[in-house]
Amino acid sequence: MFKREHEGKLYDLKEEDGKFAAVLRFNYKKDTMRNVLEGDFVACENFFSSEEKKYYTLMKITSIFPRHYALEAIKGGGYPTFLREVVRNIVEDWDTDTSTETFVLATASPVGYDLVNREQKVDFQRGMSKPMPGEDVGILDRNTTREFLSWGIGREKIEIGKFRRDPELEVFVNLRKMLRRHFGVFGSTGTGKSNFLAQLIRTILQYDNSIKIILFDIQGEYLALLADVLYDCGVILLNEDEITDNLRRFLISAERAENMDQSNETIAIELSRTSKKPGKYEDNPDPFVPYFRRLLEQNRIRILQPSDELTFRYIQEFISYLGDQIGTSANKRNFFRAFCREIRRRGIREEFTERNVLEIREIAQELSHREDFLTGKGQLNTHVNQLFSIIEHLLEDIEQSFTPVAGDSTTPIESVVHDFIINERGERLCLISISEEIEIRRALSRIAEGAIYRRKRNPTFSHDVLFVFDEAHEYAPARGTEEAKQEGVDQSRKALMKLSRQGRKYGLGMCLATQRTTYMDTIIMGQVHTFFAGFLPRKEDRERIGEAFNVDEATLIEVQEFAPGEWLLSSAVATGLTNVPIALKAKDSEEILEEFFKKQGFITQETGGGT
Repeated sequence: MFKREHEGKLYDLKEEDGKFAAVLRFNYKKDTMRNVLEGDFVACENFFSSEEKKYYTLMKITSIFPRHYALEAIKGGGYPTFLREVVRNIVEDWDTDTSTETFVLATASPVGYDLVNREQKVDFQRGMSKPMPGEDVGILDRNTTREFLSWGIGREKIEIGKFRRDPELEVFVNLRKMLRRHFGVFGSTGTGKSNFLAQLIRTILQYDNSIKIILFDIQGEYLALLADVLYDCGVILLNEDEITDNLRRFLISAERAENMDQSNETIAIELSRTSKKPGKYEDNPDPFVPYFRRLLEQNRIRILQPSDELTFRYIQEFISYLGDQIGTSANKRNFFRAFCREIRRRGIREEFTERNVLEIREIAQELSHREDFLTGKGQLNTHVNQLFSIIEHLLEDIEQSFTPVAGDSTTPIESVVHDFIINERGERLCLISISEEIEIRRALSRIAEGAIYRRKRNPTFSHDVLFVFDEAHEYAPARGTEEAKQEGVDQSRKALMKLSRQGRKYGLGMCLATQRTTYMDTIIMGQVHTFFAGFLPRKEDRERIGEAFNVDEATLIEVQEFAPGEWLLSSAVATGLTNVPIALKAKDSEEILEEFFKKQGFITQETGGGT
């Protein structure tokens, strides 16, 4: 169970924020400070042990320091010459394993689980038992750590990285629980947030081919980072006002087919030069040319066509929505019933067409002239007129959806909802790359609201959908700040709140990712049940995570030493270990991209350069 080469003792217990912190002491050896580190899981026997079963309180080391008795003795000061001599002499003691003057002092926090050993069979159970002061403390060995990391996670698990303290051990999450109960990725600039988020998306799509993902990319980072995924199963939606003149002419020109091959190549080269690329590819855009060329050839780079209101593809959705608008008015209810009866009588059903939109408008207009819906002055009843106006307005929007603004390279918002929320086939990753904050907030609110509405009306859905919001503070900033007053924030915040509270009922998951945790709305953050925290040097960022997830400072302290690609995972539902912090090292998306480019022949095996 334990590593025998580094055993310690439980030196003391201290009360800390309603819990306890353990003070551990290890004998000093030359390699102790290299092999006993922050993040190690340790165990100490507790008071529940019996002859048949041994119970050990599991803890995680949060800090560790070398100590020397001579230095402890002179902390109060002394004669300077004497102090210098003491300091000079103790250096020699660090070079020997037999010195009685040196030791290692560590602090550890309980993780909320006990290790149970019965007849050399290891199991784990929830508990916050106090360990016995003076008892031995052991560091979990590799096999026991592996069992602990995968305990209680269930079958539907995916590997998301390697255990930071031992790269031979995998770290898993339960995919469905992580998605449906929402997750967050929080890290400061330089922590590799986008790289890690791209790898999470890649892993999810590779594991389960029924899941679809809609990614809102305000910084334009994922056109390149997810090139391998988009190449196989993705579509890119752009804002017409932000693209280059050449790309705009290409996408909206009805004559582009005349020189399609030449146009594709020209635009692909332009996109590879102008798009934001990761690390090693900043000065080497050539591998992205054939990637963009393929997407252009297959019409998978498109313009997102804005829509001011919710539109409908199916007659029944339209009818159901109208039914929600009736309220308590008897006149509205009678008009609605007559409207529905006439639609059924004429056999209008299934999807909207340009023809049946005209028929439905004709029905509404005929009913608006019936005497029982008119006032004594021959005018339409006020309440009925409200419903009639809603019908007219919705039918206008549906009509417009039959005529794309720019041609077959535009995608209405309603089509995004249909293709990713309703339709289980087709592309699996929708990348919405818009840098204009107001426009992307509008797109977010309409797509998220539309998704919830569709799933409510058809709760027997066939697939899960994950919404990923990079730079999430742009959509739901902290309340009471200047950012919260910006245009479109109220709508996007409302949509995120609804998605966070209702989405899991309908297979709609949410991921919040941001480098500016301090500026996030903590109410929405609090709906997230799994989080990944990277390098967070600012205390206020750690405090914001602590506030949202009820995590103490000791749990987050180790992230201050994280390198890019290292993440602290904690989950109430997805790891099998409730709220146990697990430090992991993730795969590098740039390395995955390089493998993809080599496999496709976009770069040479020897040099890594473009073909």
